[in-house]
Amino acid sequence: TIKATPSFLAFWRRQGALVGPAPTSPQKSPLPQDPGADHPLQLESTARLESKNEIPTLEVSEQTTSDDIDRSVEPVIKAAESSGRIKDSHAFRQNLRRATKDLEGMLQTLESHPHSEWWPSRFRFDFTVDAQGNVLPTVSTAAEVRLRFDWKFIRRKVTPSKATALHSNGLAKFKLGLQEFVDSMEQILADASIESPIAHGFVPYQFRVGLGVFAGGRIGMVRGTTSGIGHLYFMREVSKPIVRPRGSNIENSNPDQPILIIEEEPAQSHLDFAQQMNLPFTTSTITLNNSARQVAYQVGRDKILKGVKKAMKIGGFFAKQGAKANHGKWKIHTFYVAFDLSVGGNFGVVTAGGLAATQVYFYNKNF
Repeated sequence: TIKATPSFLAFWRRQGALVGPAPTSPQKSPLPQDPGADHPLQLESTARLESKNEIPTLEVSEQTTSDDIDRSVEPVIKAAESSGRIKDSHAFRQNLRRATKDLEGMLQTLESHPHSEWWPSRFRFDFTVDAQGNVLPTVSTAAEVRLRFDWKFIRRKVTPSKATALHSNGLAKFKLGLQEFVDSMEQILADASIESPIAHGFVPYQFRVGLGVFAGGRIGMVRGTTSGIGHLYFMREVSKPIVRPRGSNIENSNPDQPILIIEEEPAQSHLDFAQQMNLPFTTSTITLNNSARQVAYQVGRDKILKGVKKAMKIGGFFAKQGAKANHGKWKIHTFYVAFDLSVGGNFGVVTAGGLAATQVYFYNKNF
């Protein structure tokens, strides 16, 4: 098994074959949120434990209640404890329940602009647990145990009315940083989609980006080799034409706010490049991953937008090839292209053996 991100991954289906029940998402989207799944996404009212790449995963949605989470977190705890690498089980149980409740409260209040073409559809948050039972919101190759919290969003037509109190100032800053990032990406993806029409029957419908946290709770995009806290997925409705005037900015979005690109243990050549390009950056040291050095490059949204447009254009190249790959009634139904992110916000297809935090998914409208 090659432990790397494929540059291109296609999912085939037999046209006219019954592959599962009709989608029941509130948006009536014809797409599964996970293009590799046998059935479309079904948003359930209870949490459940799934095994994904041997990582204990708690799957919940906005319909999931606190009692559901309390009941369902127990299998996650037992799966983690079965590794034998957690010495303080009591502390682990307390810390995981607290972290889960805090994350639930934060995500319940995350807002998506009701008129945005794209919206956050899934937040995949990875925890690491050390031998003392501490639950840390980060991914580290040196971690004792990994856990995953997979939150699926229902798109709101109005912003949420209730506000959940957060237990610490750090969580409040994290929530604010995440909200600012969502506002920015919704606008960037909407602007990029204007110049990304249907290519050979395929249309971009989902965008995945790796998230990282910098000093002060600021949220940013991570490069492929950087440890992050998880992934944020954005989705859009493609079953009907989008009517959106050019330049109709989202009210909450600040066009002057740069996007952070976070890198761990940066190469000196990357720092030199940033200086040559007059790209502001800040360095910090994080103690969660063996005192790793971290840098956050402040990249203008115009550069990120240019990079996303390029990524969608590259996807059009693969769409051209995919449109030819028909074998009888078998056709490519969906595919994704994986990208690495440069210091300056440019997107390039990930090379063999590389790791990519960013992926763009395409759907075949001729299916």
